[in-house]
Amino acid sequence: MVDDPDATIAIIEDHEPLLELYAGWLEDRHRVLTATSGRQAIEILDTDVHVILLDRRLPDVMGRDVLDRCRDTVDDAMVAMITAKKPTLDILELPIDEYLRKPVRRHDLISAVDVLLERRAYESTIRECFSMASRLAVLETTMSPSELNESTEYRQLKTDLRGSIERADETIATLAHRDRMGALVESNDP
Repeated sequence: MVDDPDATIAIIEDHEPLLELYAGWLEDRHRVLTATSGRQAIEILDTDVHVILLDRRLPDVMGRDVLDRCRDTVDDAMVAMITAKKPTLDILELPIDEYLRKPVRRHDLISAVDVLLERRAYESTIRECFSMASRLAVLETTMSPSELNESTEYRQLKTDLRGSIERADETIATLAHRDRMGALVESNDP
């Protein structure tokens, strides 16, 4: 379980009893913002939103329109679409990270939020790895080996990169264990 009080979860659900239920399940672990309509959702979204739980059918604006606005406003947020609608091939066109069918159980919702937060952290770690690797490559192509060996900053960057790669490996192992990715990898093994 990921108890991250700094993570902000936006719940967009027009059925208020469900909205209150989902918020109650998450508010002791995260900061929770709620909206009962697409218009309210657009108002609450800001760059501090980490995970968005979005009802596919809203009374005023279709969930897809809110989803597009979410991606324009907070493109690094992870999005789970929650709906009673049976999935069809149209979900292949949705820029979502998870699809949950109602009724959603407490454990499933919390687990989905945890996995989405872990995926988000992984993406951040990978970006950090590439950034450090890029800086190392520039230094290695412009400075002599003796200059690099004398530089504590260079050695520290190499150490930081190794640590970042280890964190990324640990996160992917956790995700593979907890997430559907592990099941998919196992099912595709010969």
